[in-house]
Amino acid sequence: MGMNQEFKNVLRATPAASLELKHQILTAIAAREARHAKVRTWTISTIGILATLGIIPAIIQLGNQISQSGSFQYLSIAFSGGLGSAWRDIILAFVESLPITTLIIFFAIVTVALWSARIAFKNYRQRFIEIS
Repeated sequence: MGMNQEFKNVLRATPAASLELKHQILTAIAAREARHAKVRTWTISTIGILATLGIIPAIIQLGNQISQSGSFQYLSIAFSGGLGSAWRDIILAFVESLPITTLIIFFAIVTVALWSARIAFKNYRQRFIEIS
């Protein structure tokens, strides 16, 4: 039960309240909820846009860090069939050569972008359903 419905129930239970007062209270509540939803939608959308724009530099930085770390050389050894009996050492060397901090930052940016897109679409859908 939403806050709006709770106030409607309270106002129905009080016969002394005039119809105009009921209308003013419900209008104020609806306006506050609409304002809050609009601010939340714009905030989440802005965060999502900034995170989406941040993905491009993060991909570039991640590519530079991976190429500088020598991870591609370990992968080429693994796929060229040169693993032999030292496959564990090569896998561990590959994992150690990965730029973990850059990977964490990249996945954090992607997660924030996806999270904000999900919330924004949910808010847009709710606003569209309320209008219909």
